Amino acid sequence: AQFSPQKREPGDRDRLLIVDDTDLIRDFLHALFSDTYDVTLAHNGSEAVEKASVIAPTVAIVDYDMPGMTGDLVARRIAATSPDTILVLHSAQSFPPDDPVRSLFEFYVQKPVLRIADLERTVKLAVVLHAIRITEAVV
Repeated sequence: AQFSPQKREPGDRDRLLIVDDTDLIRDFLHALFSDTYDVTLAHNGSEAVEKASVIAPTVAIVDYDMPGMTGDLVARRIAATSPDTILVLHSAQSFPPDDPVRSLFEFYVQKPVLRIADLERTVKLAVVLHAIRITEAVV
C-alpha cells in the first residue's frame, strides 16, 4: 500500500522512530526520548518501513540483528521512502568504520550504551543534521 507521509507543521516536535525487536530496549528508549520527541515504536523491520513511510521520521534508531529483516535492509527501505530521515545504527554487533553497513547510516551507537548522554547527544546531532539536510534541499 502507498502512504502519504504526514506533513510537518511549524512547532511540531521532531519525530523519532525506534526500531528494535527487544521489548526492554524499545521501552527504555521510548521512556528516554518521549518527553522531547514524538516517538513511534516498531518491533521489526517490516513494521518500521511501513511506519516510516507514514510518519517520515526526523531520526530512525535502528537495531541491526532482528528477525525477518536486518538493519541494513531497513535502512535502505527507509531511505527510499523517507530520504531526509537520519539513520542511527544501534547494535550490539561491532561494525568497524569501513564496514559497508556503516555507510548506510549517518551515526552508529554500539550496545550496550554505557553513557546514556552519548546516545542523547547522537540523537540531538541527528536532528541538527536533518534540519541542515532539509534546508539544503529547499535551496
